[in-house]
Amino acid sequence: MKKTKLCLLKTFGIVICAIICLYNYGPQMERLRSMPNEIYIRDGDIQNDILNIDAPFYVQGTDEIQASQSGDESLGTNSSYEDGSTIGTITIDFFNLIPLKTIDVKERRDILVMPGGNSVGIHINTKGVLVVGMGEVITESGSINPAYEAGVRAGDVISRVNGIEIEDAEHLSQVCNEVTGPLVLSIVRDGGNLEFTIQPAYDVGDKVYKLGMWIRDNSAGVGTMTFSLPETGRYGALGHAITDVDTGSIITTGGGKLLNSRIVGITKGAKGIPGELKGTFSTSGDGIGVIDANCEFGVFGTLDNVEANPLYPNGILLGYPEEARTGRAAILTTIDGNGIAEYECEIIKIYDQSDPATKGMVIKVTDERLLEATGGIVQGMSGSPIIQNGKLIGVVTHVFINDPTRGYALYSYWMYNAMN
Repeated sequence: MKKTKLCLLKTFGIVICAIICLYNYGPQMERLRSMPNEIYIRDGDIQNDILNIDAPFYVQGTDEIQASQSGDESLGTNSSYEDGSTIGTITIDFFNLIPLKTIDVKERRDILVMPGGNSVGIHINTKGVLVVGMGEVITESGSINPAYEAGVRAGDVISRVNGIEIEDAEHLSQVCNEVTGPLVLSIVRDGGNLEFTIQPAYDVGDKVYKLGMWIRDNSAGVGTMTFSLPETGRYGALGHAITDVDTGSIITTGGGKLLNSRIVGITKGAKGIPGELKGTFSTSGDGIGVIDANCEFGVFGTLDNVEANPLYPNGILLGYPEEARTGRAAILTTIDGNGIAEYECEIIKIYDQSDPATKGMVIKVTDERLLEATGGIVQGMSGSPIIQNGKLIGVVTHVFINDPTRGYALYSYWMYNAMN
C-alpha cells in the first residue's frame, strides 16, 4: 500500500514537473515573462488586453481594485490629482496556487483638451541678452577681444551689468555707455551663475567703446499649435524648444507673444533637403496669447481666447504613452489658406518611456495629398497633433533629413506634463 502511494506521489510529481517545464518554455510563459511590472487603467476600468491569459494561469485581485474618481474630469482640469497613482496590485498564479508575477495597477484619468493644428507665429524674448558670437575690437595697438579674454563665451546669457538687470540689447548698450571703467557682467551658463570683469576697448574705426561680442534678445518663427485647455486657456505648441540659430542653446524666455500666422508658400522636402512651410505674421499688437515657458517639450503660455477646432469642436481625450500602438493614425496641420486638415499617417515604431523624453515614436506620412504638397514632414509642422483611436497621442517634432516622409514624434502627455 505504501509503495502504491509512493508511486502515485512520484507520478504526480513527475506530471507536475512536466507541466511546469512545458509551460516554462511555452507561449503562455513567454507572454507572462514579457508582461510589464505595471499597467494603467482609466477611471476604474480594469479591462486590459494584457490580462487575457489562459489556464493554468489565473489573475487575482481585479475585483478588489476600485479606482479613485477624485479630481475634476471636465475640460483640462488638473486640480491636485496625480496621474499614475498606484491603486492596487494583481497577481498571476499557477493553478491558483503558486504566485508567478505581481503587477502594480495605476490609474489614469480622462483629460479633455482642444486639439490644435493651426499655424502660429512665435515671437520670444530672451531673459537677459544672449551672446551669439565673439568679435574683434580694432584698437590703436591692434585687434583684441575683451569679452573673450575675460571668459565670456557664445551661448552665455548676460543677466546683469554692475548689478543692473538687463532687459534687452538696447538696454545693455545704454548701461555700458553710461558706465566708465570696468564692467562686471553677471552670466548664466549651463544653469549656473558666473561673473566676469571686462574693460571695454575703444574701436578706432567706429569711434565707440566695445566689449567684443555679438548679442541677440529675441527670436521668431512659425510653428503649429498642439492643444489648449478651454477652462484655463493654457496651451502647448511646437513640441520642441526654440533654440538660438547661432549657438543652438535653448532660449531662456523673458516672455513673448503667440500670433496668428498665415501660410503663404511651401518649399517641398526631398531626400537631404528639409522642406518648409512659409508663414507670415505681424509682431505688432498683442497677438492671440502670451509665451511664458520654453523647454525641450515645447512652447507654453496662455491664450486670450480658446477657439474650437472645426474638426473636433467638442475636444478630444489626451492619450497616454502606454496607449500608443503601431498602425494607422492622423496628423492635424495647416499647409495652406484652407485651414486645419487631417492627413493619414502611420506610427511605425514606439519607444517604451516611463519618464518624459522627446523621441517617443517614429511616424510615416502616408496621405497622398500631404506627400504631393509638402513631400512629407517639413519645418513649420512641428507641434502638429497626432490622433490615434480617438485620442491625442503624439506631436510631430522632427523630420528625417534623408527621408522626409518619416520623422519623430513626442508623446503628447509629456508635453501636457511639462506645461503643468
